Order: sequence, then structure tokens, then C-alpha cells
Amino acid sequence: MDVESVENVVVYGKRVFYVKCVSVDLFGYEGFAYVVCDIERKGDETARFFIAAREDKLGSDVVGESLKGKGKFVLVSSERISVEDVIPLYYTRQFAENLFGVSKSFLDFLPIRTHNIETLRGYLMLTFIALIIYLEMKRCLSDKFTVEEALTEMANLMAKTYDETTIVCEPTKNMKNIASLLGYMVPMKLGV
Repeated sequence: MDVESVENVVVYGKRVFYVKCVSVDLFGYEGFAYVVCDIERKGDETARFFIAAREDKLGSDVVGESLKGKGKFVLVSSERISVEDVIPLYYTRQFAENLFGVSKSFLDFLPIRTHNIETLRGYLMLTFIALIIYLEMKRCLSDKFTVEEALTEMANLMAKTYDETTIVCEPTKNMKNIASLLGYMVPMKLGV
């Protein structure tokens, strides 16, 4: 199957993918497999593979066969999705999974059985609020910025605190665009 063709190009933020939809049988039901090739990841994986292949003295037949899967993954759905929506949906799902995984991976959260129900409900509420904010930001930013790009850019907005006031440094053009898309105005000073 030739995924890597101009007809299959999908741009998401500043990343470029090839995405091709293929009908498949899902245990007797109609399904759809979305074969995705992440061009940037393919380059990285290919470079690492060539270095390892040279060290391991692999033959060209092994190398050629191994290169076919570099940078590729498959998403399966029981519903047909526009190929332009596959990557944004994938990243939304990944973000939601990461939110739920934060407690285990980074916060050393105790197992659920050791918490009372109020603690669990509070954590789930915060997680859902964060997910709603993420989805709303994604909608507002449309295809101009990804949420990750916007947050990274806005993290560089600085301020200088004096005795009675805080002066916000001049935002960059991208910061102003992001604030505008989100419906906010960057203040010149803060009365903190």
C-alpha cells in the first residue's frame, strides 16, 4: 500500500503526515484503518536504524524490509472519519490519556483504593476541567496553532514586579495572535 503520496498529505500545526483510509473487517463489522506516516518521526527512526544496522553489519535485504514500517502507525475506527480529522482526534485522545496518567506517573498518586471518594472525585473533576479547557483552546486556535505550541509560546511571556505594580513585558507577535484567537487581551500591567 502506497501511503506516501501527495494526495495523502495532512498538515497538523507545524507537522506533516501522510494519512490513508483503508476499509477493513472488524470481526464481521465494517471498519476503517487509518495508516499514518509521521514524516519527521520516519526521518528520526530511519537515521537511528541505519546507524544501528551499520554497527550490526545487517544486509541490504534486511535493511530494506525493516525500513517499510519506520514512522508509521495505524489507527482503527468503527466509524469513517475525515483524514484531516484523524491526527487532531488522535492527539486529543492522547492528551486525555496523558491527563489521566499524570497522577500515576508524575504525582506519585497512591492507588485509588487508598483514597476516599471525595479525593477521587476532586481529581477527576480537575482532569475533566483541564480536558474541557484544552478542547476549547483547540477550537479557538483552529489551524493557526496547536494547543501545545500556544502554551509553549505563552510560557515565555515575562513580567517585572516593582513595589506596587507588575509590568508585563511586550508580547511577541505570536503571543498577541494567540491571545486574540483565545479572546483575551494581554494587559500592560497587573495590580498585584
